[in-house]
Amino acid sequence: MTAEKANLLQDVWKTKHGSQVCSHSRIIEPLEPKNQRNGYHVVCRECGSIILDPYNSFAVGMTVHVA
Repeated sequence: MTAEKANLLQDVWKTKHGSQVCSHSRIIEPLEPKNQRNGYHVVCRECGSIILDPYNSFAVGMTVHVA
């Protein structure tokens, strides 16, 4: 997912849920980097938050399913 798409998801989340906090319990996907960043990032597909992937699971080809 691109950062632009993540921003659109964030806008939709804020419109629908206001200041409610997302639990990030849905599927996440890797962020497509525009430039080099420190570490690997994933995006919550529900609220669009960009999160540092502490396990670098997408870097090693693992699939992550968040329950």
